[in-house]
Amino acid sequence: MTTTDSGFEKYKGGPTGDRNARMYASIARSGRIMINDRLYQMLGKPAAVCLLYNRELNHIALQPANSADPDAFPFRANNGSQYLAAVTFCTHYNIRVAATQRFLSPRLAPDGNLILNLSATASVARRTRQDD
Repeated sequence: MTTTDSGFEKYKGGPTGDRNARMYASIARSGRIMINDRLYQMLGKPAAVCLLYNRELNHIALQPANSADPDAFPFRANNGSQYLAAVTFCTHYNIRVAATQRFLSPRLAPDGNLILNLSATASVARRTRQDD
């Protein structure tokens, strides 16, 4: 976030946008990685993915895989999106988020992997406003 001279912070997450056109991916505190149907289709609708991590760039890559691969994480459907339980991956690489984070610019690499930048996220946690 960018702070102005008056102390305000500029939100870098942008608006939600057209649901059918946007590419949405998030990671939850529980280690669940979720992608919307558009990203899932762009990825080739794989049954599973292998998870890769670039420590230097702080990027996660989802590599389409055969569900028979013992290292592959299977996708599960959830209301027009797909998710995978990546808690073991997150634990191994010490990836921790305090609240659900939306990846600001998920992208498909030329090799077919979906790249998620952990350094470019916005919080999407639902909180209730508490009055004093």
